[in-house]
Amino acid sequence: MRERPPGDPPSEGVLIIDLEGELFFGAAPDLAQHLGAAAARAKLQGIDYLVLRLKRVRNPDVVALEQFENFLRDARAGGLTVLLAGVRADLLDACRRVGIMRHVNAELVFPEEKEEHSATLKAIRAAYGLQAHQKSDFTEERASGAAYYLV
Repeated sequence: MRERPPGDPPSEGVLIIDLEGELFFGAAPDLAQHLGAAAARAKLQGIDYLVLRLKRVRNPDVVALEQFENFLRDARAGGLTVLLAGVRADLLDACRRVGIMRHVNAELVFPEEKEEHSATLKAIRAAYGLQAHQKSDFTEERASGAAYYLV
């Protein structure tokens, strides 16, 4: 895993955002702004899957968690599937206690692991798998339409 160099083309299927730092009330406006910008970027690029890498997020408080919950709720309503990667135990516990996890399918949460990048890689693979499944469903749906011919 590496950051995308400026010359590399952007991903056409999955957007990966790495959040880090203290999740406290003073950071809540910046958090809301950055998450909103990520959702807007995904929409602009036609991306339906966003991997949020949260391994370096620390000390969540209720104000920042509320911003996080609003983002997850709005993303889901807007058709953006968010996968959470590298979620530390304390953040996952806080999200469960305040009910944030109702906005995320449990299969899309990849808790922090001892091996570096393993949760992130699992989340990225899952996102690409979901994207491939979505494309195959679309292809099957079109193939099963009214048009039919026999050669």
